[in-house]
Amino acid sequence: MPVFKPDPRLVVIGMDEDTLDWLGLAAYPLPRRNHGNLIRILESAGARAVAFDIMFTRSGAELNLDNQEFLKRAGHTLPVFSALEPDIKFNNSDETVTFRDADPQIRRRMTGGSILFPRALGNRIRWFKPSVVDDLTGQRIQHLAALLAASWDGSEHAL
Repeated sequence: MPVFKPDPRLVVIGMDEDTLDWLGLAAYPLPRRNHGNLIRILESAGARAVAFDIMFTRSGAELNLDNQEFLKRAGHTLPVFSALEPDIKFNNSDETVTFRDADPQIRRRMTGGSILFPRALGNRIRWFKPSVVDDLTGQRIQHLAALLAASWDGSEHAL
């Protein structure tokens, strides 16, 4: 398998316990307004798209203010993608996949995508499906990587 040099235009930002300490937070999940701030900061730094491998599926009245702050801080122009929560069930050799969508209040600001990889490959991933069909709704859910590639404004990388 060929080895490719990392593209210097791509940035991966990780979250860990040190990050939580630096932010003064005790545990996950982070307040959504923090994600909105990050989107605004990344956009002002020149980002063309942002993808979270976080599932923003929790909803409820207690999140209303946090969602409003997220929407206010996240802006309107930068494409933002998030992971959808998969529910995978096995019945003998049949596999069914359904997805739980993001909180309806923030769904209008984010496009949801799959983060599923084939299980049979173990720790070595050589390919993945660019989209998965939700077995309940029939909706085709694109993989986060495919969504990012499609948002790229260089036509050679667009899907």
